[in-house]
Amino acid sequence: LQGGTLIGNTSYQYNSAVFGGNNTNTTISGGKITGDVYGIHSYGNVTVSGGEISGNTTGIWSQTNSVSVSGNPVIANNTNANVMLYHGDASVLTIAGELTAGANIGITEGGSNPTDNAPVTITSGYGTYNSNVSPGTYFSLDNNGQIQTSPTEYMRSEERRVGKECRSR
Repeated sequence: LQGGTLIGNTSYQYNSAVFGGNNTNTTISGGKITGDVYGIHSYGNVTVSGGEISGNTTGIWSQTNSVSVSGNPVIANNTNANVMLYHGDASVLTIAGELTAGANIGITEGGSNPTDNAPVTITSGYGTYNSNVSPGTYFSLDNNGQIQTSPTEYMRSEERRVGKECRSR
């Protein structure tokens, strides 16, 4: 999707606006997906570098845990989950390039219960492209976790404190 709006669509699978089967590549660089049960439900690779996925029940649900972001995507304000990560499967959101002004990505941590002593990593590659920008600039947590911003400080989803690491606890 490079432009336009997908609204209230239901594909043949899972009431999603965009459904990606096995070994597929779904790329969103612009446009808007809204008003669906799933904005994107995929068994393949999902790459988002722009556009908006909001107003759905779930923004992105990747069965293969292969979601990459860069640029200025907005994946927020979905009612149940934004980007669903299941750490039982060791899923992480891959940062494939620099995140830029306007990027807003909600993370829903599922499948594990991170704690102070056992945080889980939610991104891969953040420091490579965004080392001088606090993760709270671009990320928020949908559930009651925190984003670790340094070895000793955490960002609660409602606080958005400054830091370098991007882990959930």
